[in-house]
Amino acid sequence: MSAPGKKELDLSDELLKRLQAEEIDALISVVGGHGLGILHKLHRKGLHTVCIPRSIENAIAATAVSFGFNSALSVTIENAQQGLSGGTIGPEDCRGGGAG
Repeated sequence: MSAPGKKELDLSDELLKRLQAEEIDALISVVGGHGLGILHKLHRKGLHTVCIPRSIENAIAATAVSFGFNSALSVTIENAQQGLSGGTIGPEDCRGGGAG
């Protein structure tokens, strides 16, 4: 994503030329929402793509569960169970698209 007030640079044609030169005719990608948009654009220009959604917030439209979210949920449940069984619960490093 570009910063507010800055135009995003489109290098898709150059990327497609480079992939063609390297004889790469398809991509399998694990990406977040912005990456899905970029790969969709490349797909519309002829690149074969398989996109696997990744979002810790599980905030990608038309996706039931994504990588990142499931991992975060598992860690949260594990920590909660540990706390209930007499263990200690401490802070976790929570990263996401809007973090930081």
